[in-house]
Amino acid sequence: MIYLIFDTNIWLYLANGLCIDETNKFYDKEHFCFLNKLKTLKKDNDVVILTNEIILKEWERNKSTAYLNIKKLKNKLNNNNHLSDYQKYSSDSKQNIDVMNRNYRKGINELIDLNKQHILNVEYFLRNECEIVKITSEMKVKIFEMSISKYAPFHNNKNNIADAAILFSSLAYLNEKPWITETVSFFVSNNFVEYTDSENQKKFHPGILKQIEENYPEVGIEYHRILPKALEFGKNVLQEMQMFYAKELEHSRGDKLY
Repeated sequence: MIYLIFDTNIWLYLANGLCIDETNKFYDKEHFCFLNKLKTLKKDNDVVILTNEIILKEWERNKSTAYLNIKKLKNKLNNNNHLSDYQKYSSDSKQNIDVMNRNYRKGINELIDLNKQHILNVEYFLRNECEIVKITSEMKVKIFEMSISKYAPFHNNKNNIADAAILFSSLAYLNEKPWITETVSFFVSNNFVEYTDSENQKKFHPGILKQIEENYPEVGIEYHRILPKALEFGKNVLQEMQMFYAKELEHSRGDKLY
């Protein structure tokens, strides 16, 4: 089982097609496939995705940014430069070029419609297919104490209350679960300034790791910036764990025979 916690920015990236890698490039269709992959993993009980009231509110407040890819596509419709060079050097007739232009515009409009539906699909998945973690009064007090003590993620003098609540409420939730051997969890966020230090942006900040070790020692959790990488890494870890425990079980059965 893989537990996933997505920061709000990851949901917005998934809606925009920015979730695939670190290039900040808008992808045409990969984000559609990736959402379908998450749906399949959820349906097959291979993953549990956690969310909470803060993420839902932040999604609603920032939902307009989920339409950045659509805005980019609409700008393409208003820009005919894609044909200017072709017209200069091509011997095609104006009629053929007009057909090409219509097909081009048709394709862009189809992508716009697909992206509009995709945003609705992402929001439905977020609100209805994820497990909502409650942020308790005790957790709010703990986060307040962390903020005044400047514990990470409050190490950079920013108001990171929401960031702390998203992470530590999830840790508290996972800490209450019966932690089985074949389980991994990943926290995915592009807010590396909040969750890491300047020396290593691929791991939690040492202060966060210390709090996890002291307060949630049974919870195995890793930080990742890119969603597909986290999921692929999680699957590889699970496969290795399954092979390890299968061998352990085989050895234990062999010992019992003697």
